[in-house]
Amino acid sequence: MSSDKSVRQSLVSWIKDLGPWISIVSFVVSMLTSYFVYVDFGKLDLLFPPEVAVRLAPAETEPPILLIPMTFHFTGAPSRQEVITQANATVKLTPDDGSTSQTLFYTWRRTYRLIGKLEFERLYPERSSADAEDYIEYESRNVPFALKGHEVSFKLMEFEPETGTSLSLAPAHLEVCLEVSTIKKNFRACQAPYHLSATAIEDARATGLYQWISQGTGN
Repeated sequence: MSSDKSVRQSLVSWIKDLGPWISIVSFVVSMLTSYFVYVDFGKLDLLFPPEVAVRLAPAETEPPILLIPMTFHFTGAPSRQEVITQANATVKLTPDDGSTSQTLFYTWRRTYRLIGKLEFERLYPERSSADAEDYIEYESRNVPFALKGHEVSFKLMEFEPETGTSLSLAPAHLEVCLEVSTIKKNFRACQAPYHLSATAIEDARATGLYQWISQGTGN
């Protein structure tokens, strides 16, 4: 009996000794939880797609108009938010023939949305195309939008080149960098080059429509 009593006393003493440490751990966990739920300022992740679209401007010497499907992820606490007010793109265009690269400047002007092929052709049968996988439809001008913490938002953003820019368009690689302005700060990200092929240029000129181009050396 004395042995069992001694064991119980030792166990009680050990638990009492742990008391302060348990309180400290609980306090730390509580503080970390409060930080991630209420305080964390976070950052804005800019996620590029594997493909962007180009449409040729009316004048043959103007740079192409860009359509970029961007995904935004705000990593801050759920109680916080970021308001995106403006977006600008910088494009380093490197011709395939090895000639001098050119830097182009773009501004976000409009937002579109993607519509599935079946839905679009049900609504607009006269505008159907056998080659289309999906369609784009105008949504709004470049109006600011808000993101709450841990929220993800998708935007199909159209960028127009800076006025007065002259360019003789030829097959090239386009390295795109996006700078997004919020009320508090700016965020910037770049993507590996997309390839603008001769076929994409010909199709864009022939149809007047957007042509999708991908990273690497393909279309």
